Amino acid sequence: KESKWFLVESLLTSTNINFLYLLCEKKYCFITAVFLSCDRIFRSETFMRIGLIGAGTVGGGVIDILELKSKSYKEELGLDLELACICAKSEEEVAPYKARGYAVTTNANEMIKDPSIDVLVELAGGYEMPRKWITAALNEGKHVVTANKALLAKYGHELYLVFLF
Repeated sequence: KESKWFLVESLLTSTNINFLYLLCEKKYCFITAVFLSCDRIFRSETFMRIGLIGAGTVGGGVIDILELKSKSYKEELGLDLELACICAKSEEEVAPYKARGYAVTTNANEMIKDPSIDVLVELAGGYEMPRKWITAALNEGKHVVTANKALLAKYGHELYLVFLF
């Protein structure tokens, strides 16, 4: 396989990866995000549907950046980004995004199984549930982005194996 594990903090040439780095760096200086790219090819090199888990401070910041910058990403990078679904623990957490017209859920597994979502962005934090979500997303053939360094320190070796095979 030609799968690769990219650390987004390094300078990379792929537009998809640079977008994710810009997304994190502009709002939260020096957040390290990891992009696990599986062998799945995007349906389009210019269109990406994103499923986001975590609507707290970091997740909310990513949503804000997508709202503010998606037009410039399309114009400057040729990348059309759609925030397809937002997932959080409770209805109260997703209610503001539902009111703004976003598809929302409190069931991450439902979102992960959605074949129309290309990329899972995990920003919930913690260990066990994010580990399960990332594993399931990789098994579904999705690309995964996480800023969860603690999870990667604890389970990175395990996720890497799921990612490779």
